[in-house]
Amino acid sequence: MSDLYRYEAAKHEFRYQPDILDSVQDSASAMTTLNAAVEQLTSDEKSSGDVLDDFALLYEQIISKATTQEVSGTDIVIDEEAIAAGVSIAGLAKESTEKLLKDNRVSLLREVRKDIAFHSHESDVTFNIELPSVGYNSDGSATVASYEGITLKTDFAAVRIDTEKSSNMKVRIQGLNQDQLVGLTTEGLEPPVQSGIPWTQFWSIPVIVIFLLVWMLNGALRQALKVWVVPAVCFLMLLGNMFSMLSYINSTFATAGIAGDSFATDLPIVAVRLDIEPNEQVILCIPTGDSGTDFSAVFNERNEQMLSKYNPLTRQINSWVYEDGVYSLKNNSISYTDIDDAHDVMKDAILRLGSRGIMPGSNDGRFKPEDEITRAEFVAAVLNAFNLLDETATSSFTDVKKSDWFYSAVATAQQLNFISGFEDGTFRGNNDIPKDQMVVVCANSMITYMGYIRPGDITDQLRNFQDKDDIAGWASEGIALAAKSSMLLYRSDGKFLPAEPITRGDAAIILDKMFSKIW
Repeated sequence: MSDLYRYEAAKHEFRYQPDILDSVQDSASAMTTLNAAVEQLTSDEKSSGDVLDDFALLYEQIISKATTQEVSGTDIVIDEEAIAAGVSIAGLAKESTEKLLKDNRVSLLREVRKDIAFHSHESDVTFNIELPSVGYNSDGSATVASYEGITLKTDFAAVRIDTEKSSNMKVRIQGLNQDQLVGLTTEGLEPPVQSGIPWTQFWSIPVIVIFLLVWMLNGALRQALKVWVVPAVCFLMLLGNMFSMLSYINSTFATAGIAGDSFATDLPIVAVRLDIEPNEQVILCIPTGDSGTDFSAVFNERNEQMLSKYNPLTRQINSWVYEDGVYSLKNNSISYTDIDDAHDVMKDAILRLGSRGIMPGSNDGRFKPEDEITRAEFVAAVLNAFNLLDETATSSFTDVKKSDWFYSAVATAQQLNFISGFEDGTFRGNNDIPKDQMVVVCANSMITYMGYIRPGDITDQLRNFQDKDDIAGWASEGIALAAKSSMLLYRSDGKFLPAEPITRGDAAIILDKMFSKIW
C-alpha cells in the first residue's frame, strides 16, 4: 500500500463513558453534568473535530434525558399541547447550555438536535403523533413546531406508531429495558440463507447411486470389491460432499457480508408496527449493553440488512427502518481476500463499511482497495451511509439515464443538494472522482443532513496545505469544513493535491470518518 498518506484512525476512543448519564434526572442535574464535561475539555480538545462531535452527542443525550416527559396508558396521543410543553422544556435547556458553551469558548461544529422525548412503561403501547403545522411569528422565529424530532422511549419491545408527521421529521424509538428484548419470539424468522443451496452441491447422491448400480450389475466388479468396501466408499464420498458444501455456504455468506448465525433467541429481537408515509424513516434503538460492536447489525424478517450503527454513549444499536416488522440484532463481521497487506486503519475502515453495506466489495470476495473509484460509485456509497436512497427521485443531468445502475442514487443526491454536477449539465458518473470533489460531496452531505455549520475560517483551515493555492474556490469551503471536523486523509508531504484520483481504500477511510459523525 502507498505510504503517501498519514493513516490516522477514523474511529478514535469515544471521549465519554455511558455512566456519565446516570446522574441526569432533570434540568438542574443536566446542567451540572454538562458543566463538568465542559470544564474537563482541554484547549486542544476544544479544537478537535472528533472530541467536539463526541461532546455534541453527549449534549443531545443529556438534554433528551433531562426533558423526557412520562406518559401513561397504552394508547398515547402526542398532540400540539404535549409537543408545546416538550418544546418549551427542551428550548430552555438548550438556551442555558448554549450560554455555558459560549462562556467556556466551546464552539460546536454542528447544530445540536433538539428532540422532544416521551417515556412509557407499558409493555404494548401505541403512540399517535399529531403534529401541528409549522408557523412563524412576526419576528421570523418559528412557532411550536421548531424542533427536529420525537424520541419515544419504552421499557419493552412492542411499539406501534400511528403518525401524521411531516417528511422531515425523525422519530426515534428507544427500548430501555434490555432484559425485555432478550428471548422474544423468533416465530417467522428464517436462518440467514440467500436463495437456497443449488442442487450441484449435493453431487455425492447421484454419484453414489451410479456407483451402486454399476457394482450390482457388474459381476466382475462385485468380485473385485469386497462387501465392506462399498459402504466405506459411499461414506467417504458423503464426507467429502459435506466439507465441500460447508465451504460453499461459508464462502457465500462471506461474499454477501452475512454472518453464518441464524436468528438466535439470545439476541435482542424487537417488534414494531409503523404507520408512516413512504420514504419516511424511524430510527430504532436496540440496547446491547457492553456487547455492542462496530459489526453489530440489524436484520428484518426477510434477512435484509438495515443500516446500523453502535452508539457507545447509550450502548444501543441505532438502526434506520422504514416498515413494521420484527428486527433482529446479530454480528455481521465479514472479510475480504485482498486487504491483508493494507494499513490497519484502512483495513478497519473497509471492514466497518463492508459489514454495514455502505461500501461493499465484489462478488468474488475482494474489495480491490487499489482500484480508483468513480463519481457514481462514491455518491452511491454516501447515500448508503445516510440511508437516504429514494427510488422515486428524478435527475436533470443530461448524461444520467434511467437505465444506469446509479440513476436513483445520483437523482437522490442531486435532490438533497449533495451534488451539483458540471456547468454543462452533466454528471459524468463513470469518471474517476478526484479528491476535492469527494471531500465536497461529504461536506455537503454533513451540512444538509447533520446540520454542520459552514466554516467562517476557511483560510485558517487551509493554511497548512503546501498547495493551498491550487484548491479551487468552489471546493475551499467543503475542504475547510472537512479539515475542521477531522474528516480528511492527510498526505505525508503536506500537500492536498485536489485533482488527484482517490483509490477505493483511501475513499473508505474518508467515508468511515464521515460515517462516525452521523447520528
